Amino acid sequence: MQKSFHVGFVLVAVLAIISLLLACSPKEETQKPSSSLTPITEGSLELIFQDDFRENTWKVSSDDDVIYQYANGEYVITGRKADWRFWARAPFDVFENGVIEVDARTISNFNSTKYAILFREKEKNYYSLTFNGDFYCVERDYQDKISKLLPLTKSAYIKKDGSANRLKVACLGNTIEVYVNNQRLATITDDTFAAGKVALAVIGKDSSVAFDNLKMYQFTQEYVQKAAPSLATSYSASLPSGTPTITITPGVKPKTTTKSDSLDDILDRAAAIKAVKYVMVTTMPGKPTFIGTVWVKVTQTRMETEFAGVAMLVIQDSATSTQFNCLPLKQVAAQSKYEALNLTPVDLVQRLRGPGSIMTGSEKLGAKDCAVVDYTAKDGTKMKGWVWKENGLVLKTVSQGPGEQEVTEIKSVSFNDIPDGQFNTPANVRLVSEADFDKAMAQPPNVFLTRRYVNSTWGYSILLPETWIVSDSNPGTVLLGDGQASLGISMMPLQGTTLDTLVQANRLSFAKSYPDYKELSSQKISLSDGTPAALVICAYTAEKAAAPRKEMKVMAVRNNTAIILVAGTAGGDAGWTKYGSTLGTIMDTMSFSAVAKDFGVLVDIGNSIEESKYNLVGWDAGSILDTPTRSPLDTTARDLGLDILGKNNSLDIVIKNADTDYVLTMEVADVANKGEFDVYVNDWGPVFLYRGVPQASIIAVHQFRIPKSYITGDKITVTFRRSGGYWTALYYVKLTPLSYP
Repeated sequence: MQKSFHVGFVLVAVLAIISLLLACSPKEETQKPSSSLTPITEGSLELIFQDDFRENTWKVSSDDDVIYQYANGEYVITGRKADWRFWARAPFDVFENGVIEVDARTISNFNSTKYAILFREKEKNYYSLTFNGDFYCVERDYQDKISKLLPLTKSAYIKKDGSANRLKVACLGNTIEVYVNNQRLATITDDTFAAGKVALAVIGKDSSVAFDNLKMYQFTQEYVQKAAPSLATSYSASLPSGTPTITITPGVKPKTTTKSDSLDDILDRAAAIKAVKYVMVTTMPGKPTFIGTVWVKVTQTRMETEFAGVAMLVIQDSATSTQFNCLPLKQVAAQSKYEALNLTPVDLVQRLRGPGSIMTGSEKLGAKDCAVVDYTAKDGTKMKGWVWKENGLVLKTVSQGPGEQEVTEIKSVSFNDIPDGQFNTPANVRLVSEADFDKAMAQPPNVFLTRRYVNSTWGYSILLPETWIVSDSNPGTVLLGDGQASLGISMMPLQGTTLDTLVQANRLSFAKSYPDYKELSSQKISLSDGTPAALVICAYTAEKAAAPRKEMKVMAVRNNTAIILVAGTAGGDAGWTKYGSTLGTIMDTMSFSAVAKDFGVLVDIGNSIEESKYNLVGWDAGSILDTPTRSPLDTTARDLGLDILGKNNSLDIVIKNADTDYVLTMEVADVANKGEFDVYVNDWGPVFLYRGVPQASIIAVHQFRIPKSYITGDKITVTFRRSGGYWTALYYVKLTPLSYP
């Protein structure tokens, strides 16, 4: 993202003024221009980049000069300062010879709004296809001097009704063609810039434009050989093998992949999957999330899920059209009418097959290379799917129907063989009629019918009521509950932390966040494996809550890891009377394994020893600002401002494993709740934008994920760049390898 300002000199000589006016006067389009490029067909282009602006991969910011934002599936730039050119680079390395296309829709006044595609940009030097109302021109900005390669010209092809105009630029060597709405406007020749970045821009005050459906293509080697033989040799050497495709994936640095095989070839591979286990997660706005574990082996399917708060098991065999429903914890099962679950790999693929199915590109889901498929059903439902190219398994679908959207994701996939016994009803259940089965479903849950939850990542297990569900929220935190009562378990690697320090830090944090926080009791206890712990019962009113909360907290420190269990209910004393004893019983069952885990590292900002160890650069040690009361988890004094962010701060953390994602956690102090800084990882980003904290607290903990695609060696360099607002401080930064239980 750049802002560039160009000021024209006032010319006092009359002849010079006349000359300038003649040169800049708008021209009327007289006839359709002839092209100097060989006709461009679909077969002469290869897609190398596309973005529909559904994911946040471009900069989002706002100041007195300009706003960059996402709105309703479009990327919007709004200029607030006269004569300035505000532009945003596409997250793509270099554009050389090919085609750029994008939709541009004016939000502000049509006749006064100026906007542009910038191309072959390098170090603020670039070409620009610029529009102003129903006029267009082609400009060259070289060393802060703008020259018009094509004068301002009026075109009847530019739409004035408020709908989007499709802008297009084609470049081959020194030849540039410009289009609007698939109509060629002009062809020019200039050899100043050969390659560079692509950017979207608006110009001047009160200019607001929404961009969408950006696509970039490169010419095929065959087309270049035919259209520009002199370029063919060097062009061939610069092309990667196959057809590279780059698309935008949330939170992942774009990578180049190779497109191969037809859509039918990829979808047909699903039939070769004989056994698979996976977890299905389906979400719809305003409805409960569906989570089911599925086993499929040839014609047999097994699904474990919860229905109406009760653990349920469904077993089917499509070959015999049989189905059994089972309540394992109530030890009953019933044979029911066969209703196909449609969860086999072939079933999943069928949702994307149809006469209108098209493969629109490639994306990676994690490390899996996927074909992206679009399909519109006869009823108008629009479907988008991500299909694992290697085996045809559908990993994600998004369907958009009238008034609702459904997202289904397939996770934790395993292709290991499944024993036949997995498709039998459990040995301890009894077969009952469907009527008796329905009665068992309606019975209230029995808290003493429990199941054991094992978290292998953090090395603990706990017994839960049959109705409780387990969900991973923030990394290192698991939420267990049934909607009326809940238990949150959080693990935080903190070297050298004592139990007393942990309790005091938690007490101070809540007292600052909630004015009515009240500690009702506190005592020392032991966990089931003998680990010393503290039991605290407290009450407070959460922000915007309808009723006060009452909570029981158990805190412990084990193997340099802080453990916090928070059991809570809404409704104050009434809720606690109903659920408090149950929560206490559950917490008593927590036990730990002896397996040592890699819990990452914690950097204490402002500590002179840490500065040397982690190569801290740029921290403002000379500030005289008085910082907030120190947290017991931070071992350094803050009265010298050692934690305060300067303009550009960084630190290096050596990692043990580059083949995994990491989580960065940071405790931020913001005295005026208006501090702003951006976070970069290995010079890539920004990967996190800090824009103040809730007014209830000047201290907040933030976490974000660092995908392994950002990591190229045994070190992660994290840079904090202050972007505005009042001062902020970082008390600690923690890096933890990410894995889910």
